[in-house]
Amino acid sequence: MKKNRINKPLYWGTWGNLRAKYLLKNKPKLYYALQAKGKLESYLDGYQEAYTARQDQLVERYEKKFHVYPELRTLNYPLYLSRKMQALQAVRQELTKQIMQ
Repeated sequence: MKKNRINKPLYWGTWGNLRAKYLLKNKPKLYYALQAKGKLESYLDGYQEAYTARQDQLVERYEKKFHVYPELRTLNYPLYLSRKMQALQAVRQELTKQIMQ
């Protein structure tokens, strides 16, 4: 009876995990080559670090686009929260699209 190999759970953060899943599904040769060379961890950590920085930049840009201001939080919290969520969703969609290439 053959034992199934259990892959280590993914703990590289949101963006590193997303890239790892993309590689496993769409470019498994690259994923396993990086793993065999011992470079997978640093590759995915690099993605996590770079895309976290990019996320911070995009959040600022999208908060301006969706008019998310600190004053709005005290004046109309439901509107503030709605706009904030729209901005975060737009950032996630943009970064996800970039990572999946």
